[in-house]
Amino acid sequence: MINIMQHAQVGMLFLVPGRGDTLRVNGTARVVADAPYLPELTVAGVTPQLAVGFGWRSCSCTAGKAFARSALWDTATWPAKDDVPTAGQMVRSQHNLAVPAEEIDTMLRHDPKVNRY
Repeated sequence: MINIMQHAQVGMLFLVPGRGDTLRVNGTARVVADAPYLPELTVAGVTPQLAVGFGWRSCSCTAGKAFARSALWDTATWPAKDDVPTAGQMVRSQHNLAVPAEEIDTMLRHDPKVNRY
């Protein structure tokens, strides 16, 4: 949200797994606290205090040649799960943390379950 407050120009790229084309939408965004639609965003009895409003300026569909060349959606080209560092390992290495990577991974798995709304 800080980035949006500092730079209102935004672009969104929508990917659909298995599809080689994308939808790009450009426009401006703003953080809103008084939008009349906030009650409509209520989930599990929790109404958000803030939301992101977006006004589109342009949109385009593109056939991603990079998707075709990269075989992005071909699971046979994906590395084995054990060959890719965990999120905890990446966070730990990038921030020089003393916390074990396994502990970070545990927190990251737990957080979305208890902080959804």
